[in-house]
Amino acid sequence: MVATKITGFKSAYERAGLWSRIAFSWPQPLIDKGWQNLVLEANDARFLMPNDTDADALASDFESVYSRLKSKHQGKRKQPNLTTLTLLRLYWPQLVLHSFWVLTEIAVRLLSPLALRQFLSWMTASQSSPETAPVWLGWCWAIAVAAGGIGMTLIHHQFFWVGMLMGFTMRQQVVAAIHAKVLRLNSAAVAHANSGTIINLASNDVRRFDEGFSFWLFCWAGPLEAGMVLLMVSLELGFVPAIAGMAAMLAVIPLQAALARTVARLRRNTAAQTDERVRLTGEVIQGCLAMKMLGWEEPFTKTISGIRKREVSFAGRMVQIRGLNLTLQFCMTPIVAFVTFSVYRAMHGTLYLPSVFYALSLLNLPKLYLVYFAVIGFQYMTETYIAVQRIDKFLSMPEPPPPVHMRAKSSATAAAQSTNATQAGRQSSSGLNTGSRPAQGEGAGTRADSGVVLCDYPDGYVELGGADYDWSTNVEEMAAQDVSSHPRHKQSQTQQQIPQPPSRPQTASAHHPNNQPHTNAITMDRQVSAATSGGGRSSIDAAVAALGHKTLMGVKLVVQPGELVGVVGEVGAGKSSLLAALLGELMPMRGPDGHVTGGPVVVSRVAYCSQVPWIMAATLRDNILFQAPMDSERYNDVISACALSQDLSELPAGDLTELGERGVNLSGGYLLDILS
Repeated sequence: MVATKITGFKSAYERAGLWSRIAFSWPQPLIDKGWQNLVLEANDARFLMPNDTDADALASDFESVYSRLKSKHQGKRKQPNLTTLTLLRLYWPQLVLHSFWVLTEIAVRLLSPLALRQFLSWMTASQSSPETAPVWLGWCWAIAVAAGGIGMTLIHHQFFWVGMLMGFTMRQQVVAAIHAKVLRLNSAAVAHANSGTIINLASNDVRRFDEGFSFWLFCWAGPLEAGMVLLMVSLELGFVPAIAGMAAMLAVIPLQAALARTVARLRRNTAAQTDERVRLTGEVIQGCLAMKMLGWEEPFTKTISGIRKREVSFAGRMVQIRGLNLTLQFCMTPIVAFVTFSVYRAMHGTLYLPSVFYALSLLNLPKLYLVYFAVIGFQYMTETYIAVQRIDKFLSMPEPPPPVHMRAKSSATAAAQSTNATQAGRQSSSGLNTGSRPAQGEGAGTRADSGVVLCDYPDGYVELGGADYDWSTNVEEMAAQDVSSHPRHKQSQTQQQIPQPPSRPQTASAHHPNNQPHTNAITMDRQVSAATSGGGRSSIDAAVAALGHKTLMGVKLVVQPGELVGVVGEVGAGKSSLLAALLGELMPMRGPDGHVTGGPVVVSRVAYCSQVPWIMAATLRDNILFQAPMDSERYNDVISACALSQDLSELPAGDLTELGERGVNLSGGYLLDILS
């Protein structure tokens, strides 16, 4: 994994020595402070954070690799799981290191029974013929036995540390990718994905990385160790007794496979029920006032309780499977030892003390790796596989192109900006230190920034050119016009969305003389608004078509700079859909030729005040600034323009008053004033 490091900062782990890392003593200062009953603060643990776990750097690395892989595999008939490929590309060094540590522990675990056999052989020889068994040799084998136990303890925690840290950073990156994806989607796409599913992905599914990548290597390390045990027992007791004992142990593998499939199915069902429960609970919380007023508490309580009951049922069956695996762990070693020694004795073999304890020690090893950790590894990796599939399905959703107002720039504005940049560049080349320079690749009015389309409309121009819009096919239109899936054709598709002005006579909505604001009103009707401008069929036929399929049909609208336009209509006439089309939330439908004609044109910036206020759970000042830097003069001007001065004086802490979830401690009027 490659992460951008923060210069000038070294964490406690990076400054720790070899023994401190082995013994995990580098977090000791934080433990001592807690032991002394001192108050712990968030910054007290900052020194523990490794430098390569910075959230911004991790998110940037994931997005970069994911984008490259998406471009590489674009156009292939069968798309791979890009999330899995991205994680493998980022974390293959950690996976190799993780494998090295587990191989080292397997070697130590296999050598410990050898040291035990040699020690028991020395004890037997010292009783029968002391002169052939020197004392120093016994001490050496005893130290070897003790060193094997200590070595397993140290190595075991090292590779679990690597696995847990790897799962932790994976979870950070995937959560950041989910959040970034949500911000790139529009409201229709988020609604199509189901908000409950998105919350479940970012809260429950990502936790599988912590569990899965701590135990993933036991899926192959367990069988590897079992094979080595089979070989070593065969050399001591013979092939037939060894294979009989291992057969008894391997008999549980079909049962484990069946249990893994059952766990995968239960995991899918549990995730589906969790998604539905979170979605429905969120809707109940948002509409709690209407629900209480209409007396719907009991029906919704029954519905949510039923979903939760099914969810608990699936989770309970998963716990029962884990209990069965734990039972197999405790029963396996006595059964395997009984079968092995019974077959060996039936073949007229003679059992000796060193051989018995040597074989028992070897046969006891697969109990941890094969019977317990491998089963847990298969369960966790199965759940992780399901979670990654769900996450990749969401990350692979088509993205709408950027709203047209974010890409359109008038030729006059672009030329002025380019001229200013060129003049600044000339001043710099003349030896004047202006502190600025032209952007790389920027010419004098010949081209705009990457992704920006020049047009001959003035700033503030708004137009709908007669395209059709439909919420029911919005996601399909996004898939067809997905800019992220067609990086080579981004510019051509962008130009299709912003047509050049046609040669036509001046419309009634032309700019008012003397740059004075001109007011127009647009009346929208559920029947009339659906009628096409071509006028080939009656309004009744158009209304039927609109009610049966499309949300907006052939709507044409031209607003010149300086005009004030009001859109009026009854409920369901399409007023909100009209604004959504202008903002890029509602995608224009393609024509028979597969291209979009008559799409929205919005030049320059857009200010939008939502019908439903959205408030952050922060201070009132934070909601006004919205992450912008504090400018006291402009801030006071905004407060005065919105007539909030008196309102702020009535709040207990003024503009530093903490707002609750969705602004529950403010009235609706306050919320609208803040948003405006």
